[in-house]
Amino acid sequence: MLFFFDSDYAYILAEATQTLSLRRDSLHDEGDDLWLGRTVIPRGHSVCEETALLGKASTLHVINNLANDTRFCDRAYVKNGPTAR
Repeated sequence: MLFFFDSDYAYILAEATQTLSLRRDSLHDEGDDLWLGRTVIPRGHSVCEETALLGKASTLHVINNLANDTRFCDRAYVKNGPTAR
């Protein structure tokens, strides 16, 4: 994902999927569509912002399951649709 932040929002400008082709829309597996591309999220609600705040303290940020992580388990995108994990 390609994220940008301003003082109020996080902007998702691009994302990748496992099979989506940038050349032909018909060349991807069913259900492997874009999920968040061109989304605006209030600051403080995105996983990517949490990762960016880690700075150089960590070069790897692994979250095994968003539903089991106290930082994210109550977020709408985890509890409701699309039930991100």
